[in-house]
Parts: sequence; C-alpha cells; structure tokens
Amino acid sequence: MFPPSSMYNRYGRAYPDVAALGVGTLTVRDGTNHLAYGTSTSSPLWAGIVSILNSRSIKITGKTLGFLNPLLYKMAKE
Repeated sequence: MFPPSSMYNRYGRAYPDVAALGVGTLTVRDGTNHLAYGTSTSSPLWAGIVSILNSRSIKITGKTLGFLNPLLYKMAKE
C-alpha cells in the first residue's frame, strides 16, 4: 500500500509516516553512557512504542494493531 499523493512533496519525496528524535540520545551500554544518533536511536524507539501499543491492544481487543500504515493514514485524516 502506497501513501496517497498528498503524502509526497513536489519532488516526489514522501513525508515520513512516523518520526522520532535521532540526535544525541543518551544510551547505556555495559554500564557506560553513550550518545547515539540517527536510525540507531529512532528505529528502536519506535519499535518500543509499537510494542507497548500492541501489548495494550492485546489486553483490550485480544489482537495486535497489525500493519500500522492504514491506521496512521486514517488518523492523519481525522
């Protein structure tokens, strides 16, 4: 499923479905503080958010949220 054309700028680049901070995020590895950047930070953050949402959805409905893109597009229109 591709996003609707309104989700693309005039150069054909799609706007992101989701975004997360990816600059200078504090992490702890082997008990030592480190700064992480880019998708090394934002991807695991979103994975954690979706995991929490799925856990909650299972408790309420007995099902996961499934493929999120249609839900995200619907929410954006509302």
